[in-house]
Amino acid sequence: MTKAFAIVLLLALNDNIAMPLREILVHQQQQSDEILCIIYDSIMYKVAEVANNLNIPSVILETSSANLFWTYAAFHRLEAEDSIAEDLVPRLDPLSIGSLASITEREVTEIAWGLVNSNQHFLWVIRSGSITGSDLKLVFHEKSLREAIDIRGYIVEWAPQKEVLGHFAIGGRPCFGDQNVNSRYASYVWKVGIVLERGEIERVVRKLMVSDEGEEIRQRAMDFKLEIENSVAENGTSYKCLDALVKFLLSL
Repeated sequence: MTKAFAIVLLLALNDNIAMPLREILVHQQQQSDEILCIIYDSIMYKVAEVANNLNIPSVILETSSANLFWTYAAFHRLEAEDSIAEDLVPRLDPLSIGSLASITEREVTEIAWGLVNSNQHFLWVIRSGSITGSDLKLVFHEKSLREAIDIRGYIVEWAPQKEVLGHFAIGGRPCFGDQNVNSRYASYVWKVGIVLERGEIERVVRKLMVSDEGEEIRQRAMDFKLEIENSVAENGTSYKCLDALVKFLLSL
């Protein structure tokens, strides 16, 4: 999906959702009790317009982390201070939604050799159609690479994501979009991860999986996991925030 197509799709969704959503809500109001609140994703901005017209309270559900929005806020401040250059790093190619959601054959091969040379066993899920201008079956044509992958790795086009990512053997995850901000925060502030730069796959995988630093990262991650579990448990900070939101909505 290209950036231009994603924008067109988003605009089309919002342009076409208003009327059917209004009809559904009006019908719901006529058939049952008053609608307490509408909770919607921020990209579906037309929902707020419909809710306001019907005098229904609405709340935006933001699935991105707080540190991402701190970054957004910093851009406004830096622009006001004239601190942002038009071209911060000229030698870097610009990124787009399309480049983040897809990958080239050369990049796949580069990642494959990095994983193989790390000498760690790996499961690699490559979504069908995600390789630009090529097919998964045609990418690994080099005999030595195919044989190396057969020894240490396993490549599939689909996997039960929740079960795989929840397995204790998972030591790292890729990122795109707002997750790039999250990855930097997790790596340099919380220190529970390592940012994987292009060309460093072999070194970083070994560092994460078998080094002393990798063990320290996993321990900090476990400590962080316990803090998160405590925050969502009854009387935890996140639990209290959600409870306060519910009470606020009930008071409207």
